[in-house]
Amino acid sequence: MGRVVWTDPAIDDLAEIIAYIARDSPRYALQVGERIYEAAGKLELGPRAGWVVPEFGLDHFREILMRPYRLIYEIRGQGCYIVAVIHASRDWPRHIQPPAPPSAD
Repeated sequence: MGRVVWTDPAIDDLAEIIAYIARDSPRYALQVGERIYEAAGKLELGPRAGWVVPEFGLDHFREILMRPYRLIYEIRGQGCYIVAVIHASRDWPRHIQPPAPPSAD
C-alpha cells in the first residue's frame, strides 16, 4: 500500500473550493470536500489508478477526475503527492510546473 501526501498548495486549493461552494450551500460544500478527499485516499491502494495528465504526458504525473474537479498528483516511489485540486475549466498548466521524471538511478 502506498502513502498519500497532501501538499500545502493542494490543501489550499481544496479549502478554497469548499469555501466558495459554502457561500451557497455549506452542506453541499462538505459533500464535495469529502468526495475529493475520499478519491485521494483510494490512491493508497493503487497510485496508477488515475490517468496521465494530458497537458504534460508524464507517466508519474496523473489525475483523478471528479467532475468538475481534477485532483492532480505525482507518483514518487510508493507514494502519491497531491499537488493540486482544480476546476476543470481553469487554465492551470501555466501555473503548475510538472516535476522532471524520476531518475532511474
